[in-house]
Amino acid sequence: MPLTIILDNLANLSKNVEAVVNLCHPTPGEIGTGVDAAIHAKAGPRLRQRLAELPRLHVGEFHYTDGYDLTNASGEKVAGIFHVRGPLWQNGALGEEAQLRKCYLDLLEAAHGRGVKSIAFPMISAGNRGFPEDVAYRAATDAFREFFDQPKHQEMQAYLVIFGGKVVDYCKRQTQVEEAGAGDLGAGKAGAFQLHLGNQDLGYLTGILAQGLGVLHGKAGGIVTVA
Repeated sequence: MPLTIILDNLANLSKNVEAVVNLCHPTPGEIGTGVDAAIHAKAGPRLRQRLAELPRLHVGEFHYTDGYDLTNASGEKVAGIFHVRGPLWQNGALGEEAQLRKCYLDLLEAAHGRGVKSIAFPMISAGNRGFPEDVAYRAATDAFREFFDQPKHQEMQAYLVIFGGKVVDYCKRQTQVEEAGAGDLGAGKAGAFQLHLGNQDLGYLTGILAQGLGVLHGKAGGIVTVA
């Protein structure tokens, strides 16, 4: 399964991945909020020291560094981190969605070029960069579909990690819509999605399930799996 959507914490991921994508401050060496702060806290001071040596990022650009002390929930080291500056939502008429889709594709291609077999992404630009949840989700999933439609990319596993708030609610609804209209998107085909629940609080997960997500273990031809 090339893409799995996870309700989880990117800095304390329940999956074992070789690389993660960080939403970084535009000035390397400065620590932002949210995902960036959490990754820096786990990776340790050597990450900040390394980023301080690198040039400022423009929109859509990224740096790659070692993962330093960043580990998965199992304690395994994350080999590398892609630090990206996502586009800023302005009014939707300036090509922001296309910029965001390209951002995902460039990162996926860079990871593939490095031989990365598994990588975890946050929902880029859906937080303080202001993208509406539907646009951020569409840009991400369109990019993953395009990338995994190529047979040479089928061996890579990607995770789209969402942590909380309105993005969770939107993804929950959208995966239900996609499951209902899945057609021939069977499990394991490019473009098929799974939704897993990772390191979230049990009470929070119960609330999500009570909102109607349901449990669809192993549904033939489906694209949503709650595990």
